[in-house]
Amino acid sequence: MKKGARYDWIDIYDWDRDPDGNIIHNGGIPIKQSFKSKVANLSPDLVWGITNTLQYKAFTLILSIDGRVGGNSFSRTHQMLWNSGAHVDTDNQYRYDEVVNGKNTYIGEGVKVVSGSVQRDPDGNIIEDTRVYAPNDVVVSYEAYISRYHDSTSKPSRQNVLDETFFKIRNLSLIYTIPKSLSSKMRMSNASIGLTGQNLFLWAKEYKYADPDKGGSSDSSYGYENLNSPSQRYLGVNIKIGF
Repeated sequence: MKKGARYDWIDIYDWDRDPDGNIIHNGGIPIKQSFKSKVANLSPDLVWGITNTLQYKAFTLILSIDGRVGGNSFSRTHQMLWNSGAHVDTDNQYRYDEVVNGKNTYIGEGVKVVSGSVQRDPDGNIIEDTRVYAPNDVVVSYEAYISRYHDSTSKPSRQNVLDETFFKIRNLSLIYTIPKSLSSKMRMSNASIGLTGQNLFLWAKEYKYADPDKGGSSDSSYGYENLNSPSQRYLGVNIKIGF
């Protein structure tokens, strides 16, 4: 670690890439590096929240919203949706051709090595690189490719390390206070009725199938969302009576 550098990095076995950042393939399947690379940071740039109470005559509105800007974590939910074929985007022509028509038509986006080799030091830094690349044109099984690209083990794939930026309506309550002229007739000193809701809305920048607010456990090197259940939405009625 260099002096002054951040210490909350996420390091994983990233995909091997050419100098332009394209994923390198071997036999049509993407290659993972044999060393870890820093790909993101855990800590958010900003954590914020607003709670406000507005009152108009007999009505009271209580609103609580909060969110986070920046910060990253690995989502195993996203990775396993892809690996298991449950992700909505796996329902495509490549899968149809393989399952229904019995033929492979998928070509992974990236490059292949046509000649040369690479030498690295123990930290993964390139000492010598004579590789020559060409666009990947090897047709493979879509299922085999996705199973490799989104590994079924707990090791994170780079594309499933996600930005945790989100915005959430944490609580919303609308309360009506019954006038004393009416409550006193029922021998009550005060009374109110209210509607309340929690977790009514969530917007997330990259977390589309899991809640970034429920990151839960953490590994020594990366934040970890491990198949967490989604946040539950609660709706209720509150009746308060005083005598």
